[in-house]
Amino acid sequence: MADHHSTGTGPLRINPTPAWPWVHIRWVIIALVVLAIAGCDQKPAVTPANLTSTYDITGELLAMRQNANALGNASARFLAGPDQASRESLQKAWVAAHIAYLKLSTGNAVPPPLAASIDPWPIEPGFIDTLPDYPDSGIVSDTTLSITSATLREQHQFSDEVEVSLGFHVIEYFAFSRQVEDFLPGVEPNDRRRLMLAAVVAALIQDLGDALGILEVAGSGPAPQAMLETLQANIALMARETQMQPGHGQASGTVNDGLLVRAQTTQSLLFEFSNIGRTLEATSPRLASDMRHNLQEITGLLLQDITRETEGLRVLVTGLDFQLREAATVLGGGQSTPGPDPWQP
Repeated sequence: MADHHSTGTGPLRINPTPAWPWVHIRWVIIALVVLAIAGCDQKPAVTPANLTSTYDITGELLAMRQNANALGNASARFLAGPDQASRESLQKAWVAAHIAYLKLSTGNAVPPPLAASIDPWPIEPGFIDTLPDYPDSGIVSDTTLSITSATLREQHQFSDEVEVSLGFHVIEYFAFSRQVEDFLPGVEPNDRRRLMLAAVVAALIQDLGDALGILEVAGSGPAPQAMLETLQANIALMARETQMQPGHGQASGTVNDGLLVRAQTTQSLLFEFSNIGRTLEATSPRLASDMRHNLQEITGLLLQDITRETEGLRVLVTGLDFQLREAATVLGGGQSTPGPDPWQP
């Protein structure tokens, strides 16, 4: 594989780092309470057969298809006539499609190979395109590579997970971090950049179609136990994301929006569209109460400016991860997905 970082100073890397260095006493106390409730009031585990759900994903599947098509159309219009208006339309279409995907995937298990092509994050911009200090970096600059969906699939995460050439966040980079002038046709590397945007959008729409087809075959929605496991896996992912910079959706300014839709969807699926919450209230009432309270606290932080409460959000989401894993055990779920250590910043 060609080295897209050959600049003489080594490859560009985005090293995810914790967003906060110290845990305030207030959040340490919350963490202790969150972890202390596990197992305190458990009654015998129920069987998965006792869990029911009214969750119907038909509407979410339709919304995802519509938003994916809108993103494709907005990309085509932008490339046909790059200007600020078409760029803003592309940005809005990206946000709507990405939020729709986060909502759908929160309670529905997208096969890992497809998920890794649809929404991989974090990404390394220097693997995609030129940067001010590295004018020859990226696939866009590597003229030894033809830019097609097939080539981008070959390059995608070839040697490192952050070396991303597919998915939402490559499009986010082009739509939000590059300027209109970077897509004017007739000059290089603009023409290669235009080809790459079109190819990534086409690959994303194909991958989303494959994922939606799998979910449609599965029926109206996942079984409650499978949904609980998927929710826990996504909350564990959220917990890791709250420790990293830049945030998931940083370029588009949608970090909070992405976290919020997943928190709200988790709360709805647990307490509105299934009897998981009610069953947990009967089986382990303290765990159910604290889980509901935790979700409300997370939602409250995300609805306001959380720049000063980043450590609090991290502790709450990490606590929710532990609670969901405990709930999976209480409700007869067997093994659960390991989460991050809440004491490691």
